[in-house]
Amino acid sequence: ELKTLPKGATALDFAYNLHTDIGDTCIGAKVNHHLVPLSHRLESGDQVEVLTSKSQHPTVEWLNFVTTAKARTKIEAVLKRERKELAKAGEEKIKEVFQKASLEPTQSFLDKLATYFGFSRREDFYYAIEKGDVIIPDNIRKILKEKNGNVILKYVKKAFGVGKKKPRILTPSDASSDKPVFDKTKPYELREEAFGRNYVVASCCKPIPGDEVFGFINDDNSVIVHKRSCPIGIRLKSNFGDRILSTVWSSHTSSSFEAILQITGIDEVGILTGIAQTISGFHVNIIRLLIETKDGVFEGKINMMVHDVEDIQKMCIALSKIKNVQSVSRIVN
Repeated sequence: ELKTLPKGATALDFAYNLHTDIGDTCIGAKVNHHLVPLSHRLESGDQVEVLTSKSQHPTVEWLNFVTTAKARTKIEAVLKRERKELAKAGEEKIKEVFQKASLEPTQSFLDKLATYFGFSRREDFYYAIEKGDVIIPDNIRKILKEKNGNVILKYVKKAFGVGKKKPRILTPSDASSDKPVFDKTKPYELREEAFGRNYVVASCCKPIPGDEVFGFINDDNSVIVHKRSCPIGIRLKSNFGDRILSTVWSSHTSSSFEAILQITGIDEVGILTGIAQTISGFHVNIIRLLIETKDGVFEGKINMMVHDVEDIQKMCIALSKIKNVQSVSRIVN
């Protein structure tokens, strides 16, 4: 069957051209019998076979993979519907909190609470609650009655997961003072210490040495390290600029950090053996290795402990050289 698409159309555009359900569940395609990603641009005369999976669903990144208005509209419709559903669930959660506090969830209270957590629209606030980006304490009376920002700061930090007790930062000033002093005129060096590190890795984005990061000074003066692209980190920067530190990584040889690689390709006998042998050559600790195959295509995720971004880059290059491996990339939170 012949299909006509505009110049520059991608495999994902083609899938949506066939049917909305096919587009929504598309995981890739075979073009002229070769496995290609969703973003692959098609050429005139290409033979295309769309690959789907029931577990697949559209993501925001898909908007970068399409050029046709039809595909973009379909993707946006799904994202809007999912966001609305999540926001509704978040709204129910906040109403439960109000009920426990014996308070009426009036528009005034809801708007005030949303504003305190940095949201101008209640729907965005509800969405963040359901996504886990914001956690509302059971007792919200203090927040609603507080006139200054102190209590709000406390709960925002709790919502961002930076209010828990963390290891104290070790600095040269410890010898004469119990409280670390941060020199903001120069980058804070993220380094290994004798029994740990002089910083704490943020659980929301899990950066590793080599990532572009910044530090957030917590109440106990520990430094929480976030990726610059981390949504929670960005919100912290906009609300608590006086607590932000520029940072620089030092060499890490002892500490290990969890990283996840995604690998896809064409399935064949011996492909798993080749992947395992390549990984073993790097002497890294594999936490989890999962590979699934369907319709002649495999997709896998590898959880491992590495020292820095360079380890990941070397691993990706080595794995990509294996015959029939089509793509290898790091999964970033």
